[in-house]
Amino acid sequence: MGLKKKKNKFMKKLSIFQSYQPKIKKVDLLLYSKLVGMLIKKGKRIGIKKSVDSAFVKLSKTLNLSISFIFYKLFTHLNTFVEVKQFKKYQKITFIPFSVTTKRRYYLVIKWLIQAIRKNQKKKSLSSKIFEEVVLILENNITSSMALRLKRLNNRQAFLNRSNMHFRW
Repeated sequence: MGLKKKKNKFMKKLSIFQSYQPKIKKVDLLLYSKLVGMLIKKGKRIGIKKSVDSAFVKLSKTLNLSISFIFYKLFTHLNTFVEVKQFKKYQKITFIPFSVTTKRRYYLVIKWLIQAIRKNQKKKSLSSKIFEEVVLILENNITSSMALRLKRLNNRQAFLNRSNMHFRW
């Protein structure tokens, strides 16, 4: 009898947690899982997952958009086709633009988003920092969004160093 009560309590907790989970399509699940995976420090997966979930649920409610559409817009705003890498020959450093695969694009989007969140020095929770940065990205606010500035810096470096493309061997 006591075992059934424990099982029922566990199932109620599980159903509450499952209803809390945002509904994400398989395509956007890649961005979501990479974001959670890159934010994890010292194995605190559940706390990070809750803060990311709460940020995107809050975004979904305030913007009246689905979470999948928010991830899609996030990817399209931060997507780039070129990455600049450093190449050192003798003592001269040259910046060489490379074309980027789709997998690398996903990584760069998440990397720039996390860098922007970590550079935010305000005494706020992680979910509110994620919320603020994603709203700035969706508004395409280049002056305030750190992630968009990082993307713009990358594209500017690629444009300025396009003459070094012949070094890609």
